[in-house]
Order: sequence, then structure tokens, then C-alpha cells
Amino acid sequence: MSGRSDESSAERLIARLVLAAERDYLTAALAFLREAAARLGLSAADIAALAQATEEVCLNVIEHGFEPGESASFDLVLMRRPGQLAARRGGPGPAVRLEPDRGPARPWHLLP
Repeated sequence: MSGRSDESSAERLIARLVLAAERDYLTAALAFLREAAARLGLSAADIAALAQATEEVCLNVIEHGFEPGESASFDLVLMRRPGQLAARRGGPGPAVRLEPDRGPARPWHLLP
């Protein structure tokens, strides 16, 4: 059995970014996420939707996840799963996952 077929059927970590809980670094993280998603073959529409959903979650974490003035960070994890790509916000509090949803309203949805 080749390693390729094993990879296609297993969850695979693409990246784990540790971000300072500051808006200034979010643009760079989202640019990385877009580039990685493009290399994994996502459509432009899915990449845009993933980036938008990820930005919403990260901004919520930055604005509401820490005490004012607290020096903090959180993880942004990009996973490849069979047939899908998932971004996950880790760090303080419960993790939040963004996964594809083929419904008409929004191509990505949040999972606790």
C-alpha cells in the first residue's frame, strides 16, 4: 500500500499558526490560509468563504476572548481531512472548527 492512499484517507495537519491576539497579524494569517487552501485545490469561492469565516472567528477571539490589555495568543490550525479542509481556532476556551457546508447560504459553518 502506498503512503499516498494512506494520506488521502487520514486527517493531516497542514499548519498551526500561533497568533498574538492583535488585529495587526490577522491579515498575514489569512493570506497564508488562502495560499495553503489554493494549493490544496479549493475553488476561489470556497477560499474566500473560508477566509471570511476564519476572520470572523479570529476577530471574535481577539475582541472578546481576553481581558483588555492582556498579552495573549491563540492557535489557528489548518487540517486536511478526507474530502474537506477545516480551520480550527485553538487556545483558551473551547476550540471552534470551520468545515465545509454545501448548503446554499454559507459554504463554511462553525462547529463547537
